[in-house]
Amino acid sequence: MKTSSALCLLALAAPILARPKYQPPYSDEVSSSSQEPDGYGQQKTKSGSYAPTNTYTGAEYEPSEAPSYVPTLTGGYLVPTSTPAYRGSGSGSGSGGSPTGGSGGGTPTGGLGSPSGTANGTSSSSNGTVSSGSVSLPAGCESLNGIGIGWLPDSDISIPLTTITSALGNVKPCFAGYYAQITSSSSWDGSQLTGHVNEVKAGGTPYPIFVASVMPSIPFSEVPSVAADVASVMNQLTSEGLTVWLRFAHEMNYYVTDGTYHGSASDYQTAWAAISKAVAGNDNVKMFWSPNSDSAASLKSAGWYPTSGAVDVIGVDIYPNGEKSFGDVYGDFCDGWPNTPFAIGETGSGGSSADKTYWLQQLTSTGAKTACPNYVGFSYFEYNKDGTDFDVATNGNNEAESVFGSS
Repeated sequence: MKTSSALCLLALAAPILARPKYQPPYSDEVSSSSQEPDGYGQQKTKSGSYAPTNTYTGAEYEPSEAPSYVPTLTGGYLVPTSTPAYRGSGSGSGSGGSPTGGSGGGTPTGGLGSPSGTANGTSSSSNGTVSSGSVSLPAGCESLNGIGIGWLPDSDISIPLTTITSALGNVKPCFAGYYAQITSSSSWDGSQLTGHVNEVKAGGTPYPIFVASVMPSIPFSEVPSVAADVASVMNQLTSEGLTVWLRFAHEMNYYVTDGTYHGSASDYQTAWAAISKAVAGNDNVKMFWSPNSDSAASLKSAGWYPTSGAVDVIGVDIYPNGEKSFGDVYGDFCDGWPNTPFAIGETGSGGSSADKTYWLQQLTSTGAKTACPNYVGFSYFEYNKDGTDFDVATNGNNEAESVFGSS
């Protein structure tokens, strides 16, 4: 069992934030032979058996009839100096440049937008972020209460994105997520990502946001040597008309503990900065920072939050067990970075049909927007792994259809 005595004490004080999630082995996302902990007190073995280690009862879901809308949110840009440098399209520059400006030193201000679909960020030096640029959902993509809905299709059994969308009435997802590994410091062709282009484009325009989870199995310190290759692969994707959210080295705080990633937090900072710099010239690539479940304070103090380079979107990977409110699960994280767009790179429920339905309701509730005002959307882990069925739209599961309806 990987949970240390210190983490167990923290779990008693804050069970929602302290425990890393169960990370199932992918064909795309590398696997570990050891037992891996679930996000809320379960130990999952490769045979699929569970041994509960704690219990938690979250707040009850309260459904809402609030109208749906599609948000446009402001992104974050990190700078190591006292003078912020903004990244984005447009001509703003100098003191007072607009949030959509180029390299100006202006300071965008504003609060959460109304259901008309816009929101402006506020710069903040206290958490190391400066809001700039914009993040928006594809027009007409599937959303509920202004929250974009997306998918991580099960590549283990070759279920394409179109199988999921057809089960939901051929709606257009807002996100489509895929995994790839960097296994050599000499070159990287990104074929694990580019091989899914036709699948992502099959539903026609506007295409979903391509969430590219790029996992370096080489040491963090060697990542700069392939940064140009990563940028080249991102260029290939965006040349197909896709917007890419580059979820580089996601769950870094967990994967360095199980041997998937290699290096210190400082080494990670160097790798992130190199990748961010390499893709900075492509306005259709957004840097997506996505750690594993932990408190905002711990992530900052441990040095996992990037201190240089771009952070356009933030998120945290958590797979809750049982009924927990969205705010209980994600509220602390969102409070740690209140001015940056928040999206969930992956989540799911491996429990009963009722558990799955409840969690989908939480992910799309108006209460989620209250807990995390800059919440953009989520990608659901549509996998059946080692006897654990996360599916909600395929393989005879219909929880997604029942919750999302004709959204």
